[in-house]
Amino acid sequence: MKHEVDLTARTIILGSILAATVLFSPVFFSAAQAREEIDGLIIEQSQTKIGHDFFQQFTAQWDPPSSSQEYNIFIIERASPQWGSWVWIKVNDTIVYQGVVKPRYEEIRGAVQTGLAQAMDYLFWLQNLRSAGGPDDL
Repeated sequence: MKHEVDLTARTIILGSILAATVLFSPVFFSAAQAREEIDGLIIEQSQTKIGHDFFQQFTAQWDPPSSSQEYNIFIIERASPQWGSWVWIKVNDTIVYQGVVKPRYEEIRGAVQTGLAQAMDYLFWLQNLRSAGGPDDL
C-alpha cells in the first residue's frame, strides 16, 4: 500500500513538473515560422527605455500597407553605454533600418521617422517584386 502511495505521489509530482515546464518555458521561433502563423505583427525586442520609447513611437505612427502582404516587423535594441542604443528594424528576415539612438526625444523621433520610411519603402519594393512574378520567399 505504501509503495502505491509513493508511486502515485511521484506520478503527480512528475506530471506537475512536466506541465510547468511546458507552460512556462519560453517559445523560440524564427521569423519564417512567425510569418507562417500570423502576419502583420510588430514585435518588440528592446532592453532599455530608449528601445521601448522607439517601439512605442513606431507603433503609434505605423500605418500598415493596404495590400495584404505576409510580413512581421521586429524592433530590436541593444544597449550601448558609450553610444546610447543600437536599434534595428527587421521586416521578416531583412534588416531595413539600423542606427544608434541617444536618449533624447528628438533623436528617438528622428530615428523612428527614418525607420518608418525605410520599412514602408521595403514593403512597397517587396510588393512590386511579388506582383512582377519575383520570388515569394523574400
